[in-house]
Amino acid sequence: MAQPLSDVLAYRDKLTDALTGGEVTARTQLAPLYRPHPTSLVAHLTGIAYPAKPCTLIARGACFPPRDFNGSPQYELYLTVNRLLTAPTLRLECIWREQKLRIALEFPFFDCATSLGGLTFHRDVERYGTLSDEARFEAHGASSQGLNRARSLGPEVLGPAGQQIITELRTYLANTPKVMRLRFDTPLEDDRYPFSAILPYITEMPLPSLSAPEWATLRPLRPERDLTGMMSNPAAPFPMVPLAGLDTFLSAMHASVEYYESTRVAWLEQEVSLKEWASVAHRGVLYRVGGAVALAIRFSPFRLLGGPEGVVKFDLPDRFLADVTFELSPEHGEQRMLCERSPVPISIDWAHDALFVLRKPNAAVRDAAARPSHSNVDKRIIRAKFDPRMPVHQLGNKLTTAINVQHADRWQKVLLNQDHESLPTINLATGQVVRADQNAPWTPTEVDKVVEEAFTWMLSWRKWNAEQLEALVSVREAVGGIVLISGPAGTGKTLLIQAICVFLYKIGLHVLVLAPANSNLSDFIGKLKELFGNHSNSPVKATRVYPISADFSPKKIASGQTCIHTPESTQEDDTGDILDFEMVRSDLQYSDDKYTSHRDYGLPAQVFRAARDETYELWERLPGSEADEQVDIWSVLRQSMKEAAEGSFRWGDQIQVKRYQMAYDRCKAHYLAHVRMICTTTGNVRCTDIVENWAANKYGTETKGIVVVLDEACKDNEIDSVSALLHPEWRDKIHGMVMLGDERQLEPCNTGASGRMVFNYFNDRISIPLMSRLTREGFPCVQLLEQHRMSHHIAEWPFKEFYPTGMRNGPSTYLTLRQKLPGLFDCLTGILKDLGTVFTNPLQTEAELDRSVRTHYLEIDGNRDNSKRSAFVLEHVRFFCDKIYWNLRAYFVEKTNEKVLVICAYKEAKLCYEDAMRYIQRKYHIPDSQLPRIATIDSSQGAEAPVTIIDCSVQKYDPRRRRADIGFVDDDKRMNVAMTRAQEVRWILGGNCEYISPPLPFLPTNVLLSGNTGNAMKRLLRESNTPAYVRYKMSVSKYSGDMTDVDQSGEERLQREGNRWLRGLRAHAANVTSNYKDDVQRQLARL
Repeated sequence: MAQPLSDVLAYRDKLTDALTGGEVTARTQLAPLYRPHPTSLVAHLTGIAYPAKPCTLIARGACFPPRDFNGSPQYELYLTVNRLLTAPTLRLECIWREQKLRIALEFPFFDCATSLGGLTFHRDVERYGTLSDEARFEAHGASSQGLNRARSLGPEVLGPAGQQIITELRTYLANTPKVMRLRFDTPLEDDRYPFSAILPYITEMPLPSLSAPEWATLRPLRPERDLTGMMSNPAAPFPMVPLAGLDTFLSAMHASVEYYESTRVAWLEQEVSLKEWASVAHRGVLYRVGGAVALAIRFSPFRLLGGPEGVVKFDLPDRFLADVTFELSPEHGEQRMLCERSPVPISIDWAHDALFVLRKPNAAVRDAAARPSHSNVDKRIIRAKFDPRMPVHQLGNKLTTAINVQHADRWQKVLLNQDHESLPTINLATGQVVRADQNAPWTPTEVDKVVEEAFTWMLSWRKWNAEQLEALVSVREAVGGIVLISGPAGTGKTLLIQAICVFLYKIGLHVLVLAPANSNLSDFIGKLKELFGNHSNSPVKATRVYPISADFSPKKIASGQTCIHTPESTQEDDTGDILDFEMVRSDLQYSDDKYTSHRDYGLPAQVFRAARDETYELWERLPGSEADEQVDIWSVLRQSMKEAAEGSFRWGDQIQVKRYQMAYDRCKAHYLAHVRMICTTTGNVRCTDIVENWAANKYGTETKGIVVVLDEACKDNEIDSVSALLHPEWRDKIHGMVMLGDERQLEPCNTGASGRMVFNYFNDRISIPLMSRLTREGFPCVQLLEQHRMSHHIAEWPFKEFYPTGMRNGPSTYLTLRQKLPGLFDCLTGILKDLGTVFTNPLQTEAELDRSVRTHYLEIDGNRDNSKRSAFVLEHVRFFCDKIYWNLRAYFVEKTNEKVLVICAYKEAKLCYEDAMRYIQRKYHIPDSQLPRIATIDSSQGAEAPVTIIDCSVQKYDPRRRRADIGFVDDDKRMNVAMTRAQEVRWILGGNCEYISPPLPFLPTNVLLSGNTGNAMKRLLRESNTPAYVRYKMSVSKYSGDMTDVDQSGEERLQREGNRWLRGLRAHAANVTSNYKDDVQRQLARL
């Protein structure tokens, strides 16, 4: 007898409030989800019930699979269910095991127009003398998964029998009713399959979800939900478990629900955590750094997500604004001002968890601030309370995008990702469907002639390889209006995106260039400027649109919100403090660089230039003018700009400031209406400036069509990627979308809890990018195969481990380092010789020597410290500073920052390197340009450098302690990013990764008795599920010259107690035969 549903879901009574640890109430915002065992009844009712039940399909008098495959690859059919408690479906799977192919049809089993009907089960049905149980129902249109991949494999792989079943399955996709008859291989009661336990909830005591709309509990979509109401919903009680994110959606409503809820709960996690952090006062010390004032904060205890135990790790956002309140002394009263969290640390002995830069510190605050060099600051500790400013407009845009899915009919089929064959092929240049009969009579128009001329230019602009040409041609043959271009670093994606954008611009279209991050846009703009310039004769004119917070604003200037104090030159400023200020200034400048690099492409700069050049006129009535009097708004802006430049503008006059602001805003809107290519982040694409003015057919402009171009698409959250496509103002104007990325590198960042506790029932959805989802389902995608950026030695291992066969290296990648940069070659061999690496093997070829110098593993004995928020190994940092840095600085000199990149796996390790570099900088007066760049793996995607030093903070590896020893480096995509940032040299600092312990209990007895655990361990480490880092370590050897076992005798183990560990860092003499400048001059001379 099956359990009543209330008993099955009884576990929900034990769910707790994420903060209090008490019972869930109407005030509870988050609760840790129940995580059922994969074989439990709850798991079978909330996901796909595996193992599925073997069956045979009877159709048109034939059976599938056939008894005789006649030489075709064999397949099997299985029946199971999916999401019975939320959006129930019957699921029919067809599996080719050798080909690793799975096709699935899902038949809706909820209240909808295509719901299956007449489901019955029959026992002992006779057919050709054999008795079997059967299921029969009437299908009204199924959703599908995997059919596109099957079609791409073709009959040569699946054979005639495979093609027959695919053809048959496709007939069930139509909305016309069709009877399905399935015979089971074993009785329905066979308890080897969960179907027997699930069947009573379909036939005897039907679940309420079977007669309710899909996702009934989560509809209508709304930003706030009562968890108790969700669990007690009579139509479909919500199970409160994590729900799997698949590569296809069942319906537009399904897509809308997953987008909406995954975004809403992810935001809620951050908001609740941040509010709890801000609910208590934290201890802090004010520091005066040059002309800026920074507030170092040491966190006080506060409630963490996870109840009283607080098991969910808390991280402040890297950058965010907050109002901070503190009291210096009773006579000064309470101080309140705006501050911004900045990740740049200041070298101070007072241990702190975060650093904030105050926007408008007054004289009292400045006087109360200590110097970074002050060690005893206990008497200066203040209590600071924060009020974070949450960017709620971003959440609003995302949630609106999720709702738009239900109405964007044209793009729904693409997003559902089920049947690519039914999608039309679109010419993005014209927005027209490509003619099926290319031989039909056709008379070219003037538009066609313009398109052909621009297309010819694009194809001949560079000497493209075969795959690049295929990518360019696909712009005029885009399935569903979508073009996918994938390839690893150095395969020419940047050049392709430039060529495509200019082609689209030349033919008069509006081009919307998007990227997940501002750094990606800076790279795009920089390359565009390098290739085409930014002058009147340039074939393309791009405008970069900033978030409103970074836009020009006379009001903010008048109120002082954008004022950055200039460092004051005083006699008490010592060198250390000046250098510390330089670091803060550099960080502030860096934060501005994402907006101000190539500032001539920025919207404010272009508006000002247009005003100065008197490019436009706009006659309108401006408040403050005489009634009914129209003025040229551009003239008003021009006059305000002139007065501000001359110093005669009255910033204290609110009327004049308001007039300046209004003139700027109107001219900006007028200007945006006339530009055709804009660049912005996917998170900012729905900002008011763009939506209300660009491609809006205002001020006499006409929009012929829009094409969206998304760079680094695989690193973007899907809801952001589709935001432009689904916007009501644009979706009918958009011809299509071009996406470029590498699905084998980092996925979108998911900051939600995913360890012992999970709060987001659609947590998987956040990490699945649209491009990867389409590609896995067989959507046409051009794969770029030839790279020209990395030395072939550097590309060899990641190509072998992470990419399909067929990858190629361009001819230039085979030049040796001695040929390209002989000074760097001598510098590196000098370092390795000092460490004991032997290069005197007479049998070693020039290519082997080149590989040894370019790709080297430096084995360092150290202690992996997890005592802070993430792992670090101080011995790695000391080794870099003592043995590598000074030599590289001697070679690169002023180019060190540009040419050397240190990549750390963890933020804490990055902080250790930054602490060390700042200590060295202050002690030896070294400018920023002679310090290396330091980045985490996640932030380094898209970056590159001739020399990269990788530190993953790994020392040893025990498969039983995998998480503790490897951590989140146990990710092929993350390791792929780290391994492909180098152009010429990639060195890795790490431990030996060997397991030294009593014999492993899981090894075979004969191995244990033989004592040969080392070889057995190596075999285990080379298995496919072994972390990529460990696989790489096992692939190098000191005997082949690829690895050096560093002698550290006499060196003490380090402890990170304040900054005392830094005091052992000293300068080291470094002599190089020639420096980077000399090598470059020699190269130019040869040319």
